Amino acid sequence: MLNPRVSTIIPTYNCAATLPAAIDSALAQEFDRHEIIVVNDGSTDDTAAILARYGDRIRTIEQSNMGFNRARNVAIKIARGDYFAFLDADDIWLPGRVARTCAALDRNPAAVLAFTEVIPMDERGELGPPWLVGAAPTLSDLLTRGWRIYPSAVTMRRSIYLAAGGFSEELTNLSDCYLWMRAREFGPFEYLTEPLTVYRTIDFGRIGDKYGVGYKRFARAVRRRYGRAAKPFVRSLAEVFSSSLITKAVTQTERGERLSACTTFARAAWISPRYVIRSGLVRRLVSRRNLRRTIGAAKPSSSTRA
Repeated sequence: MLNPRVSTIIPTYNCAATLPAAIDSALAQEFDRHEIIVVNDGSTDDTAAILARYGDRIRTIEQSNMGFNRARNVAIKIARGDYFAFLDADDIWLPGRVARTCAALDRNPAAVLAFTEVIPMDERGELGPPWLVGAAPTLSDLLTRGWRIYPSAVTMRRSIYLAAGGFSEELTNLSDCYLWMRAREFGPFEYLTEPLTVYRTIDFGRIGDKYGVGYKRFARAVRRRYGRAAKPFVRSLAEVFSSSLITKAVTQTERGERLSACTTFARAAWISPRYVIRSGLVRRLVSRRNLRRTIGAAKPSSSTRA
C-alpha cells in the first residue's frame, strides 16, 4: 500500500494466545487505506510463527525486548498513515472502529484524537457492560480524575503524536495517560459513544502489581509538567494501586502467605501511606489474629538465628 490513511500499531510480547484475535479484528476493519504494523518485542512464545502466517497482509518488526513504549515508537518510525490507531495484542476491535474514529477526526480538524467506549472482557473471556466515559475530557478533567481512555480505543493524528512526544520511553507504565495529557494541550478530543473496543481486564488485586511499579516515576513527570493542578489525579491513582495491593495482601494473609502479605502491604504503604492509614481494608490485615500470625511468621526460626 503506497498511501495508507491510517496506520494501526500493535506491540506484542508473549501474547500468542490473544494476538491472532487482535490482528484478525484489525484486518476485518472496512477501511481501504489501512496498514497494520506489528512489533514483536522479543517474544519467546509462538508469536513469530503466528505473524508469519499473515504474510504481506501485515508489516512486522522483530526486535529484542525493549518494552511496549519503545515498540510503539519503533513502529511509528516506519508508519505512513496520517492517523495512528493503537491496538494492544490482547484487545479486540469491533466492526467500524477504524472508520468511525477517522471520520470523527475528518469532521473536526481541530480535534487531536478520537476515542471510543470500551467493553471489558474478564480473564474468563466474559464480556461486561460498556464502561461509559460520557464525554470528551478537558485537560482539567484529565488532571483531576483521569479518564477511562485506553490505547486500543484511540486514533490520533500523526502530527499531534509527534508534537506531544509520543509514548514516553522514560515511563515504565502509564505512558498512555501522559500522552493523552500532552495531546490535550494541542486541542480537543472527539468522543464516540459507540463501544467499539473490547478491553481485556485483570483481577483488581493484580492492578497494583502491573501498574504500580512505575507509578512514582509517572507522578514525578506529571507534577513536573502540570504542578499542583495534577495533584488530584496523582493522588487518586496512588489510592487505586494501594487499594489493589492491600486487597492482594489480605488474600495472601487468608491463604497463610503471611510473609508475602507483609511485602505486599509494605508496597501499598510506599505508594500511598495516606490511603493505607485510613483504609478499611487494612483492618482485616492487621486484625489481632492475622497480626499475631504475621509477626510470628516474620520472626527467624531457631535454626536461622545467629
